[in-house]
Amino acid sequence: MGWSLRVLRHRATAQRTLLTTVVAVALIGASLLGTFALLLFTSETRALDTALTRAPATATDIDAELRLESGGPVGATAAGQAYLDELLGEVPSTRTEWLTSPMYQLTGEDGRIKPLAYLADYPDVPSNSTLLAGAWPTTASDDSGRVQVSVPKVAADAYGWTLGSELPVKSYSTYLDSTVVVVGIHELDGTSG
Repeated sequence: MGWSLRVLRHRATAQRTLLTTVVAVALIGASLLGTFALLLFTSETRALDTALTRAPATATDIDAELRLESGGPVGATAAGQAYLDELLGEVPSTRTEWLTSPMYQLTGEDGRIKPLAYLADYPDVPSNSTLLAGAWPTTASDDSGRVQVSVPKVAADAYGWTLGSELPVKSYSTYLDSTVVVVGIHELDGTSG
């Protein structure tokens, strides 16, 4: 073991300049990497605070998206509202809730590939569309347990749906069969702003 230390010491002495350069480059590189990591961490954690501070309150939107693996949306929306209450504190805010279901397969339609649809409760739809027949759904389901829906005129024309049409569907998340009933037909008035 003694001879290997002597060889190592002899080579280190002979290549002192190269060894000093390598150690200096490694030290400078490590210092730069540490500095960059600190800058990235600081800017990442303070970027949202800085952006919210600079933006006027009227131009600030917070979108909270909750994805449920199981169960209904009632508990999740209550928890989301409580979180926003805590987050915003006394800051005045306007809130809207948009509920969307998992995808459903329209099992009653013909064809090799069944069409897909989803159920949604979008507060902007009545103000950006015209109700052509029936009414907007007022409850989640009727007395028979069927989900009430208003369908776009384009879909009603394509599939021959009318008021009172019952549409059998199968959920892609639970694989359970259920039925929706058409209570309204609407036409969009253009793009929403």
